[in-house]
Amino acid sequence: MDKFIIYFLLVCFISSCDPGYHADIINNTNQEILLEIQFDKSTIQQFRGHIPCTEYLRSYPDEAGFQNIRFDPLELKSTFILKSNSSFPVEHGLDHKPRFWVFKSIKIFYKDTIQLKDREEIKKAFLNVEGGAWELRIK
Repeated sequence: MDKFIIYFLLVCFISSCDPGYHADIINNTNQEILLEIQFDKSTIQQFRGHIPCTEYLRSYPDEAGFQNIRFDPLELKSTFILKSNSSFPVEHGLDHKPRFWVFKSIKIFYKDTIQLKDREEIKKAFLNVEGGAWELRIK
């Protein structure tokens, strides 16, 4: 019985150590910022095959307080307002770093427009600030 308890505790300890991450766009300005995110249809269908793309994207991100102000179902583009001194949850999950698989491009409209034209540019724009925290900070 003691061996079983030790084995059970060891399995629970090892399996509960999955690293987590989150990637946020942070608005450190005193103005609202407009975010336009274009999604990759084939990747969404691959990972969310049971949910239609448009239904999944209308609920993105799945956190309270964010709403699509404009959604283009043909281009799969969502537009959001990011209030001053707040953050937008782009991606989160269990891993060491974000993959940004569902994104085709991100545009950030502020004083100068920041255009992240593909997944590689998106990855390069986010900095690992601590453990599993990744940020794209607008100042």
